[in-house]
Amino acid sequence: MTAPLSFQAMDSSARRAWLAGSLLTTAARGIALFVSGFSLLNLLIQSRTSGFDANQWWIDFRPLPHWVQTLMLLIGSVILLAYVFVPQMSPWRRRATLTVCELLGLIAIWNVLEYYYLLARSVIYSGSPIPFSILVILALLVVWRGAARREQSGNGGPAWAVILCVFGLCMFVFPLAQMLCFGTTDYRRPADAIVVFGAPVEPDGSPSEALQDRVNLGVELYQQKLGKKLIFTGGQGPDEPINEAELMRRMAMDAGIPSADIEMDRDGTTTASSVDDTGYMLRDLADEQPASFAGRAVRVLVVSHFYQLPRIKIEYQREQLPPHYLQILTVPVRSSLARLPRYMGREVVAQWAYYLGPLLKGE
Repeated sequence: MTAPLSFQAMDSSARRAWLAGSLLTTAARGIALFVSGFSLLNLLIQSRTSGFDANQWWIDFRPLPHWVQTLMLLIGSVILLAYVFVPQMSPWRRRATLTVCELLGLIAIWNVLEYYYLLARSVIYSGSPIPFSILVILALLVVWRGAARREQSGNGGPAWAVILCVFGLCMFVFPLAQMLCFGTTDYRRPADAIVVFGAPVEPDGSPSEALQDRVNLGVELYQQKLGKKLIFTGGQGPDEPINEAELMRRMAMDAGIPSADIEMDRDGTTTASSVDDTGYMLRDLADEQPASFAGRAVRVLVVSHFYQLPRIKIEYQREQLPPHYLQILTVPVRSSLARLPRYMGREVVAQWAYYLGPLLKGE
């Protein structure tokens, strides 16, 4: 952020205005770097992972054709990257950059309207009154305002330090916002099965607070006749005297759930393994009733704490194998845990690891 030669001659108000403008354009470039890089990375992952559309995590183009999304994000990302690295723009390139922000903003506004429409019709229930798409709109507005300025911050070291700091902040805020917005949204409705993810067992064999809350919600959904089967998934750690799924089964039976309506995945030691194992169990369920599932997906209510649900859905999206596709409807556990900030911080790292894992492994 190199000051103009006349900076020393400016009065204090003019200096503050110049610094504010420089900070705005630099922050806008940091956000543009995240949006464009994230979109291009998503397109790359999408080309290598059939059925996994990660761009829907920040903007949903439906019901427009998929090729519209791909083309728009590809062109838009290139234009935004050009703004990041070459901020001094000709009039036509500035107009193109502003148009990209405007078009993406319109899609995000549509997502917001759709969210509140579903909320008003009680199709979904949300713990957050602010949908994630509003944050997208605000981010695009910052980029639009930054790109609209004729005076840009340049490509010096201080400018790039701010750009990279803003980029890093976006990497932290993005998964955190997903937890608080998407993770707290309740999509419960009649389904074919209810999958409840495990949590630690205390050394004395009693359920932890998290495990108790998850089982209670799974039982509640079953008793509300929102699912015909309860599937418990969980492993057994070195400090756990009993397998998590086994303890969950016992707790459900104590609550009056028939054993015939309970299935277990005793090998769900990680989120990925739980998703993989339960995915096959759900497809086996559909194979047993081919007439009931002909031409439709297997509808599944997935129960866990809100901070874990985005990562769970990422994994299920990767496990979409024919002929029986899964429609994942997340139902968050609403409770306060003593170590919630720690769990959420860990999930920020875990989400990026799960998201980028297959690409880094070359899958």
